[in-house]
Amino acid sequence: MDVLTLIGNILLLVASICLIGLVLLQPGKAAGMGSVMPSDDEGTFGKMKIKSYETKLGSLIKIFTVVMFVLAIAVLVIQRLNAK
Repeated sequence: MDVLTLIGNILLLVASICLIGLVLLQPGKAAGMGSVMPSDDEGTFGKMKIKSYETKLGSLIKIFTVVMFVLAIAVLVIQRLNAK
């Protein structure tokens, strides 16, 4: 195995593990009675903080998804070029 392929595979593994972790950190979308009758501690600023966290998490998930797919294609191309 070529050194470049090995580095690509390791980076692909790290990106995959990070993506799995980020998806597991995502809060559930199921809203119970709390969405109908919010408690006192969940005011406007609490909702904004949650939305900000979800927005950052969503952006990170999109970034790691693109990185993972680009790495997968790059590793495949490198393997094909080394096979010839």
